[in-house]
Amino acid sequence: MIRWSKPAVLALALGTLLLGLAFPGGPFGLERAWWDARQRWMPAPLAESDLLILAVNERSVELLEEDLGRWPWPREIMGRMVDFLARAGAKSLAVDIIFPNPDEGDEVLKGALAGIPHILAADIPDQPDAEPVDCEERLPMLMPGGKNLPDFPTHGLPCSILLPGTPVASIHLVTDPDGVARRYPLVQRSGDRLFPSLASAMAGLPVASEPRDFALRFYGPPGAFDTLDAWKALVATQVLETEGETPEALAVMERVKGRVVLMGVTATSGFDRVVAPTAEIFPGIELHATAYANLKHGQQVRPLRPWLGLGTCLFLMAGLAFLLNRPHHFVLKGVSAATALALLAAASALLFGRGRDLPLTWPALGLFVLFAGFFTLDFLAEMRERRKVTGTFARYVSPQVLDYLLESHQLPPLGGERKEITVLFSDIRSFTTISESTPPDLLVEWLNDYFSLLVTVIFRYQGTFDKFIGDAVMAYWGAPTPQADHAERAVRCAREMVIELKKWNADRAARGLPPLNNGVGIHSGPAVVGEMGAVVEGRRQVNFTCLGDTVNTASRVEGLTKGYKRSILFTEGTARLLPPDLAVEALGSTEVKGKHDSVTIFSLKEDL
Repeated sequence: MIRWSKPAVLALALGTLLLGLAFPGGPFGLERAWWDARQRWMPAPLAESDLLILAVNERSVELLEEDLGRWPWPREIMGRMVDFLARAGAKSLAVDIIFPNPDEGDEVLKGALAGIPHILAADIPDQPDAEPVDCEERLPMLMPGGKNLPDFPTHGLPCSILLPGTPVASIHLVTDPDGVARRYPLVQRSGDRLFPSLASAMAGLPVASEPRDFALRFYGPPGAFDTLDAWKALVATQVLETEGETPEALAVMERVKGRVVLMGVTATSGFDRVVAPTAEIFPGIELHATAYANLKHGQQVRPLRPWLGLGTCLFLMAGLAFLLNRPHHFVLKGVSAATALALLAAASALLFGRGRDLPLTWPALGLFVLFAGFFTLDFLAEMRERRKVTGTFARYVSPQVLDYLLESHQLPPLGGERKEITVLFSDIRSFTTISESTPPDLLVEWLNDYFSLLVTVIFRYQGTFDKFIGDAVMAYWGAPTPQADHAERAVRCAREMVIELKKWNADRAARGLPPLNNGVGIHSGPAVVGEMGAVVEGRRQVNFTCLGDTVNTASRVEGLTKGYKRSILFTEGTARLLPPDLAVEALGSTEVKGKHDSVTIFSLKEDL
């Protein structure tokens, strides 16, 4: 059976942290959710870009439907758009449109493509049963290899418009298990050839099997890139053919000049949509644009160096463990844990803004395990301590003092400590005579009532009840809780004892019962206070009590009350600690058994 301790909890928290190395996605998709949240909250700044998207969007399809019909448009029309791009001075063209089958307009489109550097698209879907389409004799020579990559058939190769040496790139997009596109493939394998992705081909990256993909950094929701509607390009083409270089046509050409043009479909009929972290409907062409901009400007998200990420998490975990191990209140420990988690989240967000990924889920769970474990162990220890304190002191102190001990955690140490206290003894006068003339069961009943009355008054003044000694009651103030006014509390308690006893005796007299009168002796001074007792056969038999000359003197002073004919007597050590409103009078000095010097005795001036 595992005996849980703080080192064991710390080891479990570290194990939880290290689970992130084996399962980087985090449980229940939490890490993916955090990833998406950072993408939405902190979109990457889009630097001045040479990229222009030529979009066959919903507006273009609607405006040209009467002349061109629904999408897909005739390839002659696509050729006219390509001609316009070449005439406008586009730097290059990347085509995010599949041309899988021959068409009567292929020669027009093919001729237009010959006038501009371009990349054509092929699909390499992750479906092994997809029907392959190949025109290997016209494919450019691509790097063989990539045996560690999945092998999928090519599909939708643009064989009918493919010029010799034309780069062919894969436009297939990948998604995580939850259907969201967060990564972008750099290369895909088909047979013995590696096909670059469209964005990596646009960026001019060499074809290599590693790394196979990268994490995208998004620029916000759709619409972040400069986009030219396809209908505007076609209208500008017609204007150039019929009216020449009008200002309107030149304005469109100026937008194209010197730009890398990415042509694709965003209209619904193109079915080129994905789910992205920043939008549930994200055009596939904008995902290629995002990947191209990431590669062009080095904005892709890279994993944080393992030693730095692990070091950051260990630093936070060590700091939290230190704070949790301190004797703070549980609320402060909760604040410490929340602060550590907030710092982790802030570090993860800040690093993400700089293109580095510090995972949150497993480190956060590690912090939670640490907090929950330490909190539970401290809570159980607190409950054990409360039970111990309650079991030790509930008999001795008032509920208010007990609550103070429990809440302040200012528990007296085991053994004894020397403290300044005030001790009170109260004894029934002529108890021997009363006990000889009273049946035992009735005597016990009277004593129980009498003791209840006195202990109630002691607790009312937050005194510590020590013990019953026959018919005597012993109590003290100043321990276990510190009380600067311990002498005043004791004297006021004695005064109220006498008053309450007179009321109690009046009630007894009404019932024909004899009175029980008492004398109270008080002395203030140093005493040893603590748990004292014995260990018998492995069992502790202890009490929390006090001992010393102060206790003995208080007991002797109580014995003088009958001779002085006063209910309350106290020593000079107590009298000099009382406030002015408690008027006292000195009754003279007397010898007290056990003391070499005489003791000056005081009493209250009022007649009780």
